[in-house]
Amino acid sequence: MLELDGPSPMLGIDDFIYGRGESGESYITHIKFPRFVAFVSVADLKPCLSKVVWWEERPFGLAFDNLLERAVVAIEKAISQDEIDIAEKINRAVNLTEEQFNIKIDTLRDSEERMTVQAQELVNLAEEQQLNIEKRKTAERSLLLSEEQLQIQISEMRDSEERMALQAQELVGLAEGLQAAEQEMKFLAHHDALTKLPSRRLCMDRLEQAMAEDRKQDTKTAVLFIDLDGFKAVNDTIGHEAGDAVLVAVAERMKTIIKKRDTVARIGGDEFILLLRDAAVRVDVEKLAQKVITELSVPLSIHGRDVKIGASIGIAFSPDDGMSPEDLLRNADKSMYVIKRRGKNNYRFFTQEYSEFA
Repeated sequence: MLELDGPSPMLGIDDFIYGRGESGESYITHIKFPRFVAFVSVADLKPCLSKVVWWEERPFGLAFDNLLERAVVAIEKAISQDEIDIAEKINRAVNLTEEQFNIKIDTLRDSEERMTVQAQELVNLAEEQQLNIEKRKTAERSLLLSEEQLQIQISEMRDSEERMALQAQELVGLAEGLQAAEQEMKFLAHHDALTKLPSRRLCMDRLEQAMAEDRKQDTKTAVLFIDLDGFKAVNDTIGHEAGDAVLVAVAERMKTIIKKRDTVARIGGDEFILLLRDAAVRVDVEKLAQKVITELSVPLSIHGRDVKIGASIGIAFSPDDGMSPEDLLRNADKSMYVIKRRGKNNYRFFTQEYSEFA
């Protein structure tokens, strides 16, 4: 059983609670069925779950992937909010430093002007009073001393300006670094950290926009649900590092196939989605599906070894095969499942008879 210290202030997101214990470790818990709690670590800006403990029966399949993916999204939202809070604090600190810097410069400049006026007054006094030699020498010594003090203060003022300018430059650099980190976090919130492809959430947003255009303009969008064949064997025989290399290579190959208006996304594990806009011609969609299968069937060179995989593809159309993005994705998944059962490495369009696989 996980042992959690007394929590620091926690952040509730959707059905999750994200917080930190007194030891500094972060954790997340799902407060609805099925409930679980897990420790959270961040590697390469990507949250990871570990030491997962289920309070009810652990789900399987897409339900398991969806639940953990939602947990990661909740963590990313919390981390993103932390980054925003930090950026705001840095901005306030920079503004305060600049104000103090300007006040200090104005004060030093006023001091320089006063000392210059004082020195000139001493010269005028000596000339007007026609002091004797000793008095004149005394006045000259006082004048020299005032000039030395003035030069010292001017030098100190310049040193202070340089230090303040250096501190301001350091704060600007820190703010720029935080801004770059914030941009990276925003990118990772909508993209897969490994392949840099759009994430499931971004894919669903684009599909929803495409379906709205289809209804308005009487166009069609094709959803290709792609599951890699033989990927598990790569992980089991060569290792997960090789499996990651395969996923990156697959992503690069599929990006060369689609058009600019289309989208390729990784939605989890070895599952990918292609959104094809302007897909009114069914034959064109068939040709592209076959091209994906052909391209992914070409062996990959991974760590000096040839790796061969395949692809099973299920296809559904908007608006014919579903009224919502979730319906289209589900029906394309059902079609892909039929291919998996009938020999793999092929494609199939959705029909209503596949409802038995719900």
